Amino acid sequence: MKKSLSNLLKLNFSAIFKGTTESPLIGFFRYCIVGGIAFLIDFGCYLLLTSIGVHYLISGLIAFILSFLFNFYLSRIFIFQTKCIEQKAILEIIKVLVVAIIGLLLTEILLWICVYFLKLSYSISKIIASAIVLIWNYLGRRYFVYKQYKSSYTSQIKIWLKLSLIVVLCVLIGIGLLTVVYCIPTETINKNLIISADILEKEGLYPVLDSNTSSTLDNYTDSLMLHTAGYNITKSPLVEAVLINRLECVDNISPLNSLLCDIKDTGQPMEIISYSTYWHGYLVFLKPLLTLFSYQQIRFINTIIQCLLLVVLFSLMIKNKMHLYIAPTLLLFGFQGMASTFLSLQFSNVFYIYVVGLILLLLFYKNWKNTSKILIYFTLLGAITAYLDLLTYPLVTFGVPVVLLLVLEKKLNLFSQIRTVISSGFAWLLGFAGMWIGKGAIGSLITGNNIFAEMFSSVKFRTTGSAGNKTVSFYSAIGSNILGFFRSNFLIFAVLFCLLFFFLILFQYIKTKQANHILKNLGFILICIAPVCWYIVLKQHSYIHYWFTCRELLISLFSITTMLVKIYIEGKQIKKEIS
Repeated sequence: MKKSLSNLLKLNFSAIFKGTTESPLIGFFRYCIVGGIAFLIDFGCYLLLTSIGVHYLISGLIAFILSFLFNFYLSRIFIFQTKCIEQKAILEIIKVLVVAIIGLLLTEILLWICVYFLKLSYSISKIIASAIVLIWNYLGRRYFVYKQYKSSYTSQIKIWLKLSLIVVLCVLIGIGLLTVVYCIPTETINKNLIISADILEKEGLYPVLDSNTSSTLDNYTDSLMLHTAGYNITKSPLVEAVLINRLECVDNISPLNSLLCDIKDTGQPMEIISYSTYWHGYLVFLKPLLTLFSYQQIRFINTIIQCLLLVVLFSLMIKNKMHLYIAPTLLLFGFQGMASTFLSLQFSNVFYIYVVGLILLLLFYKNWKNTSKILIYFTLLGAITAYLDLLTYPLVTFGVPVVLLLVLEKKLNLFSQIRTVISSGFAWLLGFAGMWIGKGAIGSLITGNNIFAEMFSSVKFRTTGSAGNKTVSFYSAIGSNILGFFRSNFLIFAVLFCLLFFFLILFQYIKTKQANHILKNLGFILICIAPVCWYIVLKQHSYIHYWFTCRELLISLFSITTMLVKIYIEGKQIKKEIS
């Protein structure tokens, strides 16, 4: 791979364009040239046919066939350079046709999604579809038709296909669980909602426990969650599981106001509102709980369970002889704002996911290491986060566990650390994005409504650079979150901790003159910048809701403090070996 990249960078035309090659990189470069010419044929025919009135799907079909014939001939002689004997030529053609037909189906599906759901122009839709199908055609021909692969490539492909199937399975399980809980009668739920509404009315929408940013309760969203759980369904449980309907006052003051009006039957006009852009998987737990308990009782149960999880986590850290890592973990939960996490259901979902994730990693890492189970683990974390969370601080379910993973994988060098972070990140993103897209796909199929359009409209709103009449830059989004995060009583402890370990590491270096263990742990820095990337993409959402999205910076805090401890521990080992 390094040799192939070197040939490309040095423009070694002889190696790039002449002779056979086993390099996927050079092969793909050649395929891009052939594919680029085929694309011009494809795109030109498509534009010509649509401009004279031919339906865009039929135009796509005709253009695809013409470009395929050109691509097939040139690919055989220039890219794969096959010399099939006559008896195998027919089999080759059949295989190429199979790849091409799948590519055609992908093209038509992508055109349909882009034109119908995303409301993109025919031209932009065709460019997107062609780029994706280009990659499919190359991989399909290289590994399926001509079988020019190494075992490592096929094993990687199998792993990621397996992860994709897991996401599909999660989507089906997710919709199934919601359908089941929507079968629960709401009479008992509504009785407990009357008691719950009184508590929320007394506290208000955003009660503040102390001066910390993370101490603000989100009763606004908790009211929405409770009211959604108590909605009396008017359609089948399966359809309701997709639409996630609730009643809302026509004046739309707040979810708490709508809850009070509905429960106390004040006679104010109400309308049915759908909130289908999220999964609302929390209903799987909240609806059964509300049949037995009020909101205040659920808060108490929530507090007990979270405390027990923390006891289990710290016990496992002690058992695994990770005593020095307890301090960074305590800082993590200090900045988390455990009081508001105990009392706000909105903030509890992500906490449960990442803490249970840490516990599972400590329990099963020895069995999972050097296997695809680590990638499955992060895929499931991403999928469960998309299922339960309402976009509070979801990235933490990736960032905090991956920091612990780097600690457990003790012998990683810098390159291996970066590779672990990136591969784990892609697995988490596959689970998170795949689950979200799966909601749109299965929702559109079940209801016949364009759920995708609603979801992408929400994405556009969350990522826009405006909040009301104010233009939001990513600088202001990042700045507001950093200031919000630093408004914590634990800031002084974090600063003192970092200074202490910085000087301990400095003294170690002065005595040993060894810095390799410092450099090899700089992969933690890559994790630190993950929240910044999140704020840049979701700048509008991050700016408006900085008081809870600032928790994404828990990743940076935990990564830096854990890195310092890891460097110090490895420095002690080096000093011991030298002496």
